[in-house]
Amino acid sequence: MRVAFLVNDLQLSGGIGVVVRHARGLAADHDMDVSLVLVRDWDLPHWSGYDDLPHLHVISLEEARERRFDVAVATWWETTFSLFTVPAKRYAYFVQSLEDRFYEPDNAERVGAALTLDLPVAFITEARWIQRTLAELRPDAPCHLVRNGIDKEVFASPATVEPNVAAPLRILIEGDPTVWFKGGSEPGVVTLNYLARTAGGRTLVTSLMVSDPANPLDENHVAARGIAIAKGAMALLTR
Repeated sequence: MRVAFLVNDLQLSGGIGVVVRHARGLAADHDMDVSLVLVRDWDLPHWSGYDDLPHLHVISLEEARERRFDVAVATWWETTFSLFTVPAKRYAYFVQSLEDRFYEPDNAERVGAALTLDLPVAFITEARWIQRTLAELRPDAPCHLVRNGIDKEVFASPATVEPNVAAPLRILIEGDPTVWFKGGSEPGVVTLNYLARTAGGRTLVTSLMVSDPANPLDENHVAARGIAIAKGAMALLTR
């Protein structure tokens, strides 16, 4: 079976990593002929960390239009613009999030992203909540749940775990606080995030959120008190 995954680029990101892993699984474990189709030109070099790309073909959109596939899969809302220009027996849409949420309410791209869910395709997703949402939005379209899973060779459980009681608990928070939909930019919400490094080389992070669902906040007053709280938290972390 010949499968084409349409992608904007092969830059380092979680979404592209998931697409590549699923594509590699089809090629390596199910003996399928899988291509990653770059739908647009990209000035930046592709991330060199995709060690599994030798299992796959990386081709341009122009090359894909000269071939025939059994299945062509869009992987991001903008890639749907090119989906039906690729000759294929069936078309699918791999939905990793409801991507209209990535844009502010007055942004035209929010509407564009939402409209792609009306395309005549079968859906694939890795999340049950997305599968349920798509079933409500598009009861006429099949939606297949395909979990990402965990690479057991990379994330193998250790035989024993030695508890660390000599140092504070270390927590990694993933996310970009400057992204609008992560919260903190709307009225009634203030978030303060601070990163510091001690003289001994330890990295410290504090994150504070204040919210009032009913009323806007006095940001100057809240920020002053929040900074004081953050300073106190840093002091506790360095003890």
